[in-house]
Amino acid sequence: MTKDNSSKAKDVEEYFSKYLDSLHIPFYHIDPGKNTYSNELGVRHIKRPDYIIHTKRGVFYIDVKLHKKMGYGENGEKRFYLTYDDIQDLFGFEAELNSPVWIAFTENQENQNIPENPEFFYAPIFLINEYYDSLMKIYEEKYSKKYNEKFYDYIYIPYELLDYRLSFDKGFYKEADRQFLEKEAVCHNVEKEKRKH
Repeated sequence: MTKDNSSKAKDVEEYFSKYLDSLHIPFYHIDPGKNTYSNELGVRHIKRPDYIIHTKRGVFYIDVKLHKKMGYGENGEKRFYLTYDDIQDLFGFEAELNSPVWIAFTENQENQNIPENPEFFYAPIFLINEYYDSLMKIYEEKYSKKYNEKFYDYIYIPYELLDYRLSFDKGFYKEADRQFLEKEAVCHNVEKEKRKH
């Protein structure tokens, strides 16, 4: 028997809660009940995120998405995705409340044991929205058409927009790849030697 979407969403949120606890990050899991927010937010089609977290870098709202990556482009590159409606509703929340909203993507819904490096990837909704707007402008230029409504149902999120670490001290961040840093160190050393001559 397969689980329905609401059950899967509950599982992944429990998993994320345990993950935040393992990082010692204070959080509040927002009650998703319909009677816990004002009619005004509903009328404006503003979507409430799942969590409020606190780090030394500030307070953030996080919406957790359990999504299997989908194939994208000629090579079928696997990417996380967001629906157009999610982008608009979550960006609406950020704009209306002037509060930063991030998306936490994962393909893993297990909530039994937190692995050493759970696979959560993060992106700020304002950056995803800017990416969408850029795609729309290019599309309009190429086809000389104006669109007042959505023209893509799904937005495939490029890896470059994703952070893959979260901590109380640093907030969201990336760690440079060790091999990349070693190559950079060699190149910097070469440049240093050139300047000596």
